Amino acid sequence: MLYAQRSRRIRTYAHVLACLLIICQVQATWANEVYALLYPQIDEPTRSIFDEARRTIRQRVAEQRNQLVERSLPPNSDSRAAAQVWLAASKPGVVLALGRTALDAVSGLEKTYSIVVGLADIAMQEQPDVSAVTLLPEPRDFFTTIQTLSPRTQRIFVVFDPARHSWLIEIATRQALELSLTLMPLSTTDIRGASVHFTNIFRYSNPSTDFLWIIDSQFVTDDATLPMLVKESWLSRFPVCSTAAQHLTRGVLCTTYAPPASVGDWMMRLGEERLLGHPPRIVMPKKISRGVNVRVSSHLGLSVGPSQRRFFELIVGE
Repeated sequence: MLYAQRSRRIRTYAHVLACLLIICQVQATWANEVYALLYPQIDEPTRSIFDEARRTIRQRVAEQRNQLVERSLPPNSDSRAAAQVWLAASKPGVVLALGRTALDAVSGLEKTYSIVVGLADIAMQEQPDVSAVTLLPEPRDFFTTIQTLSPRTQRIFVVFDPARHSWLIEIATRQALELSLTLMPLSTTDIRGASVHFTNIFRYSNPSTDFLWIIDSQFVTDDATLPMLVKESWLSRFPVCSTAAQHLTRGVLCTTYAPPASVGDWMMRLGEERLLGHPPRIVMPKKISRGVNVRVSSHLGLSVGPSQRRFFELIVGE
């Protein structure tokens, strides 16, 4: 009996020692790693979203006793050449790209660096050589946000590229039905086809019971398509919401997005995976943050009272 107990204790100690050795090996793998963080120069209130993700990343890197180097990227410019020179000098183990501007700046460098993307519109099938936290949270959270603002909503229109977002449409169709809503997906592969769909939605739909959901940034450019959508939304009092938080200040009604602190956490976890030799993967956050433009809601005749305001983490247009 005593011999059996002693043997069990020895096996337990051996197991604990093995676990400690693994932890030490992991920490040694991470030790003195350089993380390079690229992020866009952007105005408030969207800048606060990026700043919160950056704070989380800084904290996690400091906890690991590693080094973080950061570089901001100006808007509406091709930063690829400058980013490549900077990365070559920094020699990072992991490149963290926040936002579409940063993603575009490191495009084509997937074979040179372990790249992790956050706060950017990236589909599950897109760019399989990078790890990413998708910008698109669970569709169900978007639908409940719409129902909070507009309880009369029955149909939700969405224009999508089947090569990028068929997987999301399948999930969204099922979750919409669970909430007694009907998803009206319209597929296209180019911006011209998307423009036709958008025009027909405003022309033939009912603004009292219908909603437009923007999920694909490639069809909604800041300099052309988005201003058109906002103009038509205001003229016909047709509610439009987007998964891009920056659209909130441009005149859409609401947005849903992954909480930036959660994005920062996920990016670091994915970066750690890459340092350990794991393959890239894309994750969809389960947590959700919401934003509303109260000036737009007032124009559309949708009330956002104190009880509704508590539902939103980001409020603009006051």
